Amino acid sequence: MPREKILKTAVSFFARYGIKGVSMNQIATALQMSKKTLYAEFENKEDMLLECLRYEKLRMEKVIEKTEQEAQNPLEALILGLSNMYHYRSSFCPAFFRDVEKYMEAQDMVQASKIRMHNLYMKYFKQGIEEGYFQPNYEYEAIASLFTEQLGDWDNLQQPYLILTFLRGVCTEKGVEVLNHFTPMKMQL
Repeated sequence: MPREKILKTAVSFFARYGIKGVSMNQIATALQMSKKTLYAEFENKEDMLLECLRYEKLRMEKVIEKTEQEAQNPLEALILGLSNMYHYRSSFCPAFFRDVEKYMEAQDMVQASKIRMHNLYMKYFKQGIEEGYFQPNYEYEAIASLFTEQLGDWDNLQQPYLILTFLRGVCTEKGVEVLNHFTPMKMQL
């Protein structure tokens, strides 16, 4: 069985039930394979979890690359990127992120992902300032941190409005023109 299929199945189980709520036996059964065969591929559930996180990192890098290719400017890349990340993170149940804290290496990988997203948002802000979409006199490090942390707030249905309002406050007229093409529904948050 292709390793990618195993990882996709494991990710879907971890996302739906959390790490603690999933057994290797459940994954093996879903894949119609023996638990022994699964253990031949992965030493234990933590090993599988780490491979799943690596697989998801690569998948998200492809999504980011595609978003950047499709975006017309840094502001649009930021909005589309935030939308994609919100959708991605909201596909994981809160139990997953609570459970991941019990696995040091996995927790480090999740934290590294947050840092990568923060840096990506900073790249868009810097490009946006240079291209005249964002005003230069704001503390964009703090805004990027806020956006990164907001992604973990699954219960906040007002996120699209908060993000667009925040962006409106730091955009130039040129940026506001771009922003006016996005509504919370278009962001699909």
